[in-house]
Amino acid sequence: MGNIKIHSKYRLFALFSIVYLVTGMIFAENIPIETDYENPQINSTIKPSTTTLNIVTSITIIQDIVTKILGQDVVVIVSGAEDPHSYEPTSSEVSALENADIIFRLGIADLEPWWRSGWEDSLVVKLVD
Repeated sequence: MGNIKIHSKYRLFALFSIVYLVTGMIFAENIPIETDYENPQINSTIKPSTTTLNIVTSITIIQDIVTKILGQDVVVIVSGAEDPHSYEPTSSEVSALENADIIFRLGIADLEPWWRSGWEDSLVVKLVD
């Protein structure tokens, strides 16, 4: 039992690390490279990114974490009212997966039998390998 708890902590740490890195990449494009401390008028200001990514998550737990960290709405495939073991995505959900910039998924085959390897064209973050 002790190993299971340790692995769960590592998975949670890995999830937060990945989301932290992705968030940093999103906002890093607006950080000035050089700063002139003696003449602040020529310094560019840091502006929040206006780029909205198409983010899809496989289950609601991952959706909650990603939404809290990134502060933007994300599409969830299995909303929680359905059984993830036997769920089949709708055509609009398949379209969302095909057009996603980033897909966060759990990575457990028994919980995501609907997953297709063709969706790997997007950046896919698996929490369990």
